[in-house]
Amino acid sequence: MSCILRVFGKSLDVEALLAQLELKPDRVWRKGQPRFEARPNSRTSNDSGVTFVASKSDMTDFNTQTEEACTFLETHLAEIRTMVEYPDIEGVVLDFGIELRDVLIQNDYLPPKLIQVAAQAGIGIQLSHYACSKENES
Repeated sequence: MSCILRVFGKSLDVEALLAQLELKPDRVWRKGQPRFEARPNSRTSNDSGVTFVASKSDMTDFNTQTEEACTFLETHLAEIRTMVEYPDIEGVVLDFGIELRDVLIQNDYLPPKLIQVAAQAGIGIQLSHYACSKENES
């Protein structure tokens, strides 16, 4: 997914949080469990948390990601505020996955409307840049 809302905390009771929400999670993890289900011997998670898809747009289409994420935040503002205020939450972050482009300077613009609705929700914004090879573009 190119943009997710990530909620986490070291003592977070994920099941109790999800029971209060209508939003359906994309991924759930628990403290002490392997970070990757497919690799049971991988490092264990230091916290518990959940992610929700805010935009399914491609990593190369940041403008559409920001539009879809803004709509997601506006649509689910009340539930997101519930998450922000929930006990044992250490962070609620809107994380954009963006392709690292082969340019001298990479600029990624956050529109004021997105910043405003994120502030209303009480969440942070993160830009995660990923190096993508030509083979991974499809």
